Amino acid sequence: MGKHSTLSYGFSLLLLLASVIGCHRQNNSARSAEEAETYQKLAAKRVNLPNGWSLTPPGRSLDLDDLPLNLVVSPSKKYLAVTNNGQSTQSITLIDASTEQILDTAKVGKSYLGLAFSADEKVLYASGGNDNKILVYKIENSQLVPNEPIVLGKPWPVKISPAGLCVDDTKNRLYIVTKEDSSLYIADTQTKKTLAKLNLGAAAYTCLLSPDKNELFVSLWVARKCWSSM
Repeated sequence: MGKHSTLSYGFSLLLLLASVIGCHRQNNSARSAEEAETYQKLAAKRVNLPNGWSLTPPGRSLDLDDLPLNLVVSPSKKYLAVTNNGQSTQSITLIDASTEQILDTAKVGKSYLGLAFSADEKVLYASGGNDNKILVYKIENSQLVPNEPIVLGKPWPVKISPAGLCVDDTKNRLYIVTKEDSSLYIADTQTKKTLAKLNLGAAAYTCLLSPDKNELFVSLWVARKCWSSM
């Protein structure tokens, strides 16, 4: 009786192991098929680079112009704006965030990192790079309409080169940091005039206002530090 019970127990154990192994193999097969399908989808999007490497981006993508350096979201998250700063044609692109469709692209002579929406989303400010000005666009009917720029100085070879920027609409102020003369410019968004210029002591990358607008933070490239004021 004891021997029969032992044999029955052993047989049951073998059946259980066989069932577990079968399920494991089925799971592995399903997982392998899923992984193969995912790989094929990603491989279809693969972009080969000149150095022999490749990029396989997930999700969805939009074709932009050469070297997009910055993307900002409008306050209500209605729009996205991108500044394209490569060696070919430079441009500013406006995108509908909900539909993920390009609404307009404005070709520009020079552009760089700086990009900011006004609080009411009716104006977009963009760095004009070595042209040493801030490009100003009205947003009308989802189109970028050029407006009078904010001129910081004469174009290159005068060394200014505006980089990052941010706006305080309550005070009609635009804060602009530069990488060639290492300065902070404060401009009036209504008169388009420069109100003040502060030496930062090192090439600046970008700037950011605190949520209460009482402090301005600046990242300095060469100095490897942040600078705050106000």
